[in-house]
Amino acid sequence: MNEHKKPIAIVLGGTNPHKALVENLKGRGYYTILLDYLTNPPAAEVADEHIQESTLDKEKVLEIAKDRRADLVIATCIDQANVTACYVAEKLGLPHPYAYETARVIANKIEMKEKLLEFQIPTAKFSVVSNTNISEISQKFNFPVVVKPADTGGSKGVRKVFNNQELQSAVEKALSVSNKKEVIVEEFTEGDNIDAVCFINKGVAQVIMLRKRFGIKDEAGAVLQYFHSLVPADISDSAKNRIQAIVQSIADKFNFYSTPIQLQLIVNGHNASVIEFAPRVGGGLSFKTTNMIYNFDILNATVDTFFKNEILLNVSETDKLFSEVNLYAKEAVIDRVEGFDRCLSEGLIKQSYIYKSKGDVVTSDMASRDRVGSFIVSGETIDELEGKIKKVVDLICIYDSSNKDRFNRELYNSLFA
Repeated sequence: MNEHKKPIAIVLGGTNPHKALVENLKGRGYYTILLDYLTNPPAAEVADEHIQESTLDKEKVLEIAKDRRADLVIATCIDQANVTACYVAEKLGLPHPYAYETARVIANKIEMKEKLLEFQIPTAKFSVVSNTNISEISQKFNFPVVVKPADTGGSKGVRKVFNNQELQSAVEKALSVSNKKEVIVEEFTEGDNIDAVCFINKGVAQVIMLRKRFGIKDEAGAVLQYFHSLVPADISDSAKNRIQAIVQSIADKFNFYSTPIQLQLIVNGHNASVIEFAPRVGGGLSFKTTNMIYNFDILNATVDTFFKNEILLNVSETDKLFSEVNLYAKEAVIDRVEGFDRCLSEGLIKQSYIYKSKGDVVTSDMASRDRVGSFIVSGETIDELEGKIKKVVDLICIYDSSNKDRFNRELYNSLFA
């Protein structure tokens, strides 16, 4: 318990990035209480206290925040938890980055896309489905199309489909994981998939990092997932300028004053179109990648915004190439991951992180929640990056509870293509 009467921060969600958030808040003198429904989430090991409750239950979180007299309720890296954090903070008059209603709208993909269209910010044409009758939808779009639940994160239930049969199956699966039983079907736009990590400071948007993402090759019914990336993204200056203009437009229209923001875009030549965006820090190793490459601690800057501290956006340039690689296993109960220590000692990787603990289950979906770990490599050329990644893939083993290596190495046969 908080015997030293420190200010109390309630952190919603025990993900790996929130482990760093807890450590940051403790460094600022806070007593940290983690709320997460899981028994042993990653951030629990560093938090002062762990309360096993769902971060989606706004009224329960509000009750706990009142009871514990919280000074801060925060979620910097999780969409739905951020909605709850804004709700509770607004109710209690605590610091929050933007209005609860803004957070709620953005966390719902349908309302977000409706706002993008209303504000004339480029995004793909879409329709909403609330049942399994796809007859009207299949006549509106040319295949392929992308199917996604309206209210989930981490690529859960997101699929690219090529015909009516696949569309029917994908809609049924997306409806099954949507809390509100609503699904988006949107046109598939050809181009490079670009992840833009940005920061809005005093209403002015700045693009920090552009990352080109490479995904699993088209496969019927497969989750639309990306497993490695290239930083900096090799796109035209005009496309970069277009992205900058889009981010500034989002900041203006949604009244963002001081917040991180991450966009997923499709870039084709000089044009850019928004897939979706989130005014938060990215998941996985994103915040570490930004700090390593561009010397900007986006997580620390985000916490600073809650206290209205001055943000210094002195972003470094880089003349090297980097790739963040996500590790996936075949369906398994995870026992352990081996090989990272050797990869680090041989200078093959810059950083690594293991997301799964002993006993965690991964599925064959290969959604974000199925990532076993990630690592970052750097080099002077694409060939050097590819060579390092393939050496790491050869050295890493992901063992299941039967001591079988379940690492899905076949994914990494074709890189940067």
